[in-house]
Amino acid sequence: MIKSRLCDLIGIKYPIIQAGMGPFSNNNLGVAAANAGVLGLLSTSGLTSRDIQPFVYDAWIKTAEANSDDDIPTAIDKVLKRTYRLVKDKGGVFGINVMVAAEMAAEAKIIIDAAIRVREENPDMKNHFKVIFTSAGDPVGWKDKIKGAGFTWMHVVPSVKGALRCKKAGVDVIVASGHEGGFHTSWEPVHSMILLPAVVEAVSDEKTLVCGAGGFCDGKTLAAALVLGADGAQMGTRFLATQESDFHQIWKEAVVAAGDRGTLVARGFVDRPAG
Repeated sequence: MIKSRLCDLIGIKYPIIQAGMGPFSNNNLGVAAANAGVLGLLSTSGLTSRDIQPFVYDAWIKTAEANSDDDIPTAIDKVLKRTYRLVKDKGGVFGINVMVAAEMAAEAKIIIDAAIRVREENPDMKNHFKVIFTSAGDPVGWKDKIKGAGFTWMHVVPSVKGALRCKKAGVDVIVASGHEGGFHTSWEPVHSMILLPAVVEAVSDEKTLVCGAGGFCDGKTLAAALVLGADGAQMGTRFLATQESDFHQIWKEAVVAAGDRGTLVARGFVDRPAG
């Protein structure tokens, strides 16, 4: 069995991160991934879509065992307690993915504050809810809140410059996402084979782990990430297409049917390319 520093750091069986993949719900996928021995991440951005994308919001609420009239802290409370209930007997480890772009900074603070409170009120949850994964924004300024509460902090970046910013901020696990990656795609087409070893060389040390993202989807590509110096790999699209995924069947079938030229890149809603 392949193990790495990532496994030792957060107590997972395999050095794999199941990506957050918002704004759609992945509350069921996160449970299944955690129980399978990888890090399961819950997307939280769907909670902010009540007015602009009510169908996304309703799906998130339903799979969180929450109610549509719950405020954000109450909904976070319910989804975390649900996830903990469903993974604790199997030793699953999970976290939340929180977008910290300027457009969502206020909501991010509400979500992270609520997550900290829920975990503090439920001490055994600390054995399972171990990670806050931030994305789509600047990590600087979040260290005291996240690491001060005892979480392992992960952040995704599309460049060496972004990785150095994470290093400055005190991020524990830096996820280098090449141009193949969904949503967190750089404007510059720097692909995983170039980006990952460059980030490893720039920031990896005894205190800072690096994982690869973008194109990693099976045992072969996981082995490639490790050979390139990474401590693990994040996989998004591969998990999106699984039976346990919350995504619509049409989307799953489109992913499976897509060929080597099937990727589309467009502008995302936080002013960055989205694959």
